[in-house]
Amino acid sequence: MTRTVLALSILTLVAGCPTSAPLVECPDGTFTHGSCDELLDTTDTTDTTDTTDTTDTTDTTDTTDTTDTTDTTDTTDTSAPQDSGSRDTSSPDTGETDNPTDSGTPAPVDTAVLDTGSAVPAALIPVNLAGVNLLTNPGNETGDQTGWTILDNGGNGYEVLSATGAHSGSYEAATSYALGTRSQTIDLLAAGFTEAMLDAEPVILFSEWVRERCQTGDEYSVGARLLDASGTILAEQLVADVTTNTATGCNYGDDIYFEVSGTITGYGPGLRTLVFFDGGRDSETWSGHYGARFDDAMLSVNNPTP
Repeated sequence: MTRTVLALSILTLVAGCPTSAPLVECPDGTFTHGSCDELLDTTDTTDTTDTTDTTDTTDTTDTTDTTDTTDTTDTTDTSAPQDSGSRDTSSPDTGETDNPTDSGTPAPVDTAVLDTGSAVPAALIPVNLAGVNLLTNPGNETGDQTGWTILDNGGNGYEVLSATGAHSGSYEAATSYALGTRSQTIDLLAAGFTEAMLDAEPVILFSEWVRERCQTGDEYSVGARLLDASGTILAEQLVADVTTNTATGCNYGDDIYFEVSGTITGYGPGLRTLVFFDGGRDSETWSGHYGARFDDAMLSVNNPTP
């Protein structure tokens, strides 16, 4: 009976449809006036899933240039040259600046300059001290014994006199018939030398110009003494002799100046003080100042000769 009712219901539905095609029952239990294949084709063409599959949503996402744009952007490429450029720029500057500095800019505190202008170790004597005459009033041009200490003042005294025959200037130191001597003492540290300079055994030079008065045979002596800090003598050199002009009797015409000099080296470290001295007397034993005369004394500290 159930089948009868279903059949009647179907007939009723079909009766309402304006078609002349016979009613066909399809395998899926539905009915159609046409072909079951047409019904299936219609269902397939309206497939929501297919429509969704054929949408370009996924394709659009896949084909977007977001990834490609990121990949092909020059962000990495741009930063790489910048980094490379920074290194290239800093490296030459750093190298050019540092290399000369590392290779040798002597200093200034630890170096001095010789007469030749070359840089030398600080133990050597700088140009403002090397070869400088350390004596005060070496040419007697104060007109007296300023700067000198009189040690022996025999006869009529060791005097500075005005003389037309002076070696330079207008004055000379004159001895008498008894011994006259004088000296100057130089504190080398106070004069600007350092212990390092002095311990390097610089060359000591001394000299003075000497002449006789009236007759030949006047005695003279010129010398220098080197002392350490305690006053111990490290070295001493004395040039002593008599004038030897050949004229007989009192002959002022041959009273010509000659230079007496000395060099002191190899005395060891510890030099701190220099002493210069000179002196003499006449050969006639006459009253007055007929003894040896002295002018233009010199005492200096020097670097070794290259």
